[in-house]
Amino acid sequence: MFALFKTEEELLKEVYRSLKGKWVYPRVTDIDGNKIWPDIDILQMNEDRTKVVGYEIKLMKPSNNSASLNYESLYTGNRSSTFILEKRSASCISCSRFS
Repeated sequence: MFALFKTEEELLKEVYRSLKGKWVYPRVTDIDGNKIWPDIDILQMNEDRTKVVGYEIKLMKPSNNSASLNYESLYTGNRSSTFILEKRSASCISCSRFS
């Protein structure tokens, strides 16, 4: 059930492929020459840059001691998104999907 992606990098590559386009950038660490932290896993924008979406990719894995999910990566992703929102006065949406 949990073996679709083994690493976060595999998941990031699949999301990147699904968004393929001229204005999609993986692993953004600087904008206009200015270093940013935390990095943006995937940055997507329309051609005139009026809509910009940053994706924070997290892979949720089962806990070591049970079949339930370990939510730590979800919390880490939410903290990163909140930090970006606070520092950059940007819009931020956190989406999670569980099956």
